[in-house]
Amino acid sequence: MNVRCLIVAGIVNLFASTDNNLNADPNSNLNIDSKDHYLDFGGIVEQSQVSHNFELINGFSHSVKIISIDKSCGCTNASINKMLVSPGDRAELSVTLTPELTGGIRSLIAIEWKTVELPEVTGHIKIWLYANVLTLLNYDPKIFDLGILKTDSGPVSLEVHISRGLAAVKWNQIQINSNVLKIKQKQIDHNTYLITASIDPTSITTSAFRDEIDIKLLQDGNILPYDYQVPVLGKIESDVVIKPSSLYLGLISSIQQRRGQIEVIARNGLPLQLISVQSSNPNFITLKLNKKASTPPMLVFDYETQPNVRAGVKSGLLTVRITSDKERDVSLPFMAYVSGDAMGVH
Repeated sequence: MNVRCLIVAGIVNLFASTDNNLNADPNSNLNIDSKDHYLDFGGIVEQSQVSHNFELINGFSHSVKIISIDKSCGCTNASINKMLVSPGDRAELSVTLTPELTGGIRSLIAIEWKTVELPEVTGHIKIWLYANVLTLLNYDPKIFDLGILKTDSGPVSLEVHISRGLAAVKWNQIQINSNVLKIKQKQIDHNTYLITASIDPTSITTSAFRDEIDIKLLQDGNILPYDYQVPVLGKIESDVVIKPSSLYLGLISSIQQRRGQIEVIARNGLPLQLISVQSSNPNFITLKLNKKASTPPMLVFDYETQPNVRAGVKSGLLTVRITSDKERDVSLPFMAYVSGDAMGVH
């Protein structure tokens, strides 16, 4: 039976040896099976979870100890019911895949082990997980950056186009919500909707704002467990400016860090005093004052993204509370798209 058949059956002889009896010199008679193993979940619906259990068989005449279980992606979880496997005994490995991206994805589970009686006998197991994540809903654009808005420019309008994806999940309604935006929806046909949203700059009380168009799917009035957000970012013209006006970090891997600087400048030339800094998502990005680089009427701040975050869209606000002629908040909207693993495979 080949490796792929073993995986599908859920029983994997991962500690196999050509000789079931270990000798004092393991290198002469031991053949550790270190081949890669594969499991293809096939097509799955986005925002869903799939799992599988494997039985790991110890084919040695000595006990095997699991040293570590590593995953290449935050979308993957793996646990084993026993870390010490006796000769001829079995351990159960539970694997769960919760993808946050669509399309073809690949994730690796790497298990290190050694025999207890002969610690020099070590090996590894590699299990590759594959899936094709199908979209349930297509929407465009994925994010709105309205830039700098003037309070005398009047309301600003935007449109979101929605259509059905490839996933075979039934839904016949959508529900749209937003905190600040005024929302209207129109069904074009069975598969297509048009969402129109508008915002009045005079209703914004801060220098920057972030809102979301929240999209929920319904079937005969019942809300389905799928949720989509379209971030809407913007800034209001002010005599204190922040540069850049928005921070778009693009696509980064889950272990990659990005660093850079932002500047807060008083157009009226008055010196600025810092009261506090805040990130709406400190687990992803942080901000701190760079005293050496700051000179009146400008404050300079260093930002840094954090490693080992879950995949998906990361967006929010970096907010600096300052005082000059008066106390105020100056905010910078940020957005990044974090990929699933360091290998660049999603």
